Amino acid sequence: MNTIGFCTGFATTPRWQIDESLVREVKMSGYDYIEFPLMSISELDGPGFGKLRELLEDLSLPSPFMCNLFPAEIRFLKGFSGYDSIRTYLRQAFERCNNLGTHTVVFGSAKARDKNELSREEAEEIFIRTVTEVLLPECERFGITVLLEPLHYNECDFINTVEEAAEIVTRVNSSRFSLMADLSHMYNNGEDISTLQRYLPMIEHIHISNKDRRLPEQRLDPYILQGMKILVEEEYTKAISLETEYGDIVQALLTLRNELESSS
Repeated sequence: MNTIGFCTGFATTPRWQIDESLVREVKMSGYDYIEFPLMSISELDGPGFGKLRELLEDLSLPSPFMCNLFPAEIRFLKGFSGYDSIRTYLRQAFERCNNLGTHTVVFGSAKARDKNELSREEAEEIFIRTVTEVLLPECERFGITVLLEPLHYNECDFINTVEEAAEIVTRVNSSRFSLMADLSHMYNNGEDISTLQRYLPMIEHIHISNKDRRLPEQRLDPYILQGMKILVEEEYTKAISLETEYGDIVQALLTLRNELESSS
C-alpha cells in the first residue's frame, strides 16, 4: 500500500506559509506524512522552527519529504548566486531537514534554474557542475537525497519533461541525486503518460493534483487516472503526495485511495 502525504505549499494563504492549523488537519485527516516547502522552513526564525518541530513531535506526524528546495534569490544559472551563497543556504536548510527527520528533498525551484539566454547545452554543463561541486557534497554531509522535478514550461525554461530530467540525473550519476515526477506538470506539458511508465524505475516520489492544482475531492482528471493505473500496474509502492490548493482534504484522500484500490 502506498504512503500518501499532503504537500502544504499551494494550500495556504498566502502560498508557501507554514500553517499550524493545516498541519493539525493533515494529521487528523489520516495522511501518512506531511510535505513542506523547504524554502519556507528555512525562513522561519529560531523560535518559529522550534515550535514547528515540537508540533510535529506532539502529533507524531513525520515529514519525510520537502519540496521547493531553493528560494527565488538562490540561482544556479541566470543571475548565478555563487558557490558560497548556495553552500551557505544548503547547510542551514539541510540541518533543519535533519532536525525534522527529513532525508529527501524535491528540487523544483523554477527561479533557481531559469537559464534565460544560455543555450540548453551551456545550461546543462553549468547546472551539472554546480550540482556535482556544491549540492552533492552537502547532500553527503547531511545524508540528504535530492529529487529533480521536471516543471511546466510556463514556470521554467529548463528541465521541463521527465525525459530531460532523467537525462540530467543519469549524467550526474549519484545515489544522492534522483528523479521525481509531478503528474500535473506532465499533464500541462502535454507529455504522453507512457513516459511515466518508461522512467518509473528511476522515479522516487510522485506529486499529483487535478488541473490547475485543484484538489481531487470527488474525482481525478482522466490523465491523472491514467497515471494512477500505471503506478498500480507497475507496482509502484513509493510515496505519493497531493500537491494542491486547499479544500476537503479528507475526501480527497478517500478518493485517491479508492482509485488506487480500484485500479489494482
